Amino acid sequence: LANTLRYHILSGVTFGNQLQPGSVATLLTNNRVTINRSGNTITVRGNRNSTPATLDNRLRDLVAPNSVAHVIDQVLQ
Repeated sequence: LANTLRYHILSGVTFGNQLQPGSVATLLTNNRVTINRSGNTITVRGNRNSTPATLDNRLRDLVAPNSVAHVIDQVLQ
């Protein structure tokens, strides 16, 4: 479970409007996810996902004391 969670975490505080297309390192060592944008739609694809996860625009930029969370519609693999 710990590795699955680390695969869903990016370093630093990143708001939805700051997410840029491309490959991004996760906190799980030597693993990356790919971010894509099309208009207001942001998707994230894990290395083993056949389809990308979509960020829910209603649940984006959930601010916590030391982070920002974004809800996606599937588990990254």
